[in-house]
Amino acid sequence: ALANARSGRIVEGGSTITQQYVKNTIVGPELSLDRKIREAALALQLEDSMSKQEILEGYLNTVYFGNGAYGIHVASRTYFSRPPVQLALPQAALLAGMIAGPERFDPVDHPNQALERRNYVLDRMLEINMIRRQEHVRAAGSPLGLRLQPRRTRGPAFHFIEYVKDQILRSRTFGFTYGERYNLLFRGGLRIHTTLRPEMQRAATDAVKGVLSQPGDPYGGLTAIDPRTGHILAMTSGRGFRTGRPDRFAHVNLATGGITGRQSGSSFKTFALVAALENGISPTQLFMGGSSILINDPRCPGTDSDPWYVRNYEGSATGTITLEQATIKSVNVVYAQLIRDLTPDPVAEVAARMGIRSKIRGFCSSVLGANEVNSLEMASAYGTLATNGVHIPP
Repeated sequence: ALANARSGRIVEGGSTITQQYVKNTIVGPELSLDRKIREAALALQLEDSMSKQEILEGYLNTVYFGNGAYGIHVASRTYFSRPPVQLALPQAALLAGMIAGPERFDPVDHPNQALERRNYVLDRMLEINMIRRQEHVRAAGSPLGLRLQPRRTRGPAFHFIEYVKDQILRSRTFGFTYGERYNLLFRGGLRIHTTLRPEMQRAATDAVKGVLSQPGDPYGGLTAIDPRTGHILAMTSGRGFRTGRPDRFAHVNLATGGITGRQSGSSFKTFALVAALENGISPTQLFMGGSSILINDPRCPGTDSDPWYVRNYEGSATGTITLEQATIKSVNVVYAQLIRDLTPDPVAEVAARMGIRSKIRGFCSSVLGANEVNSLEMASAYGTLATNGVHIPP
């Protein structure tokens, strides 16, 4: 109180175990005198209704132990792959010592500090006669003995769960500050209902696995959305199976883009088609076919100041063809002419209105899929066609 009065703001705080338990479960971490008074009052009431053992148990079930482990049971599994009842003395002392600074005394990243902290706990236990000297010597001389439980990077909907957590941590609906949202998500006792349908999730995982099944194959992602509601029904990423060794890409969610997304390829032609319809170009309008074309237009530059050269997939040729047939057959040379006539900006604007949230660079080759997108926004954007032009956000 003296330090806070001198500084004119809260710079220090002190709490009993009971107060910390109340803070974790009821009043939250807000730095204010009002919160501290409510915390103390509730702690006094709790002391009257619960034993010290019950309070300590509740506290240990809510406190953070680092590495995503909230509560003593999860911490014991995380660091030693066993339940708390099976912990040996040095293991229990290590976890007890971590509570004051789970990052600073993290045995994974800072083993020396963790060992020193554990032995400090053992020293105090000896001083207050909780353990005998022989036990102290044996425990203090033992290694950390970690048996880390592997982080789950699989499961029926690993990436979707991470996506939901990220939505909560980003939205002020769940708290004004990131800290408030974080505490609500991991300490608030929430029951979260999502839109995912397990049978569709299994089908999505099988679909990706069925196409990209070999170790040398690229990774894939799939998202399924109900366009009427925007509900995400399935979201999968990666190969969907174990490769037999640690997978450093396992946590990357390709369904939401990963780092940059993937080039959209010919699926981007749909946005040019919609832009054409909005600008009065009929599906029956005729375009010149052929296996390739040179577009000599300053708005559609090629390489080294040459005209833009476009060829059809595998060099397939067509004669004069309607826009409708060019869409069915995915004819590159027709869509190159179409974006030349429209210019790239209206196509990018249509894509954004339909649901593409990635930045679309306005150049002609975007119609052939040069921009990076992800399966979540592409499913959402295509859903806009299914709802007759009304975009429902995912």
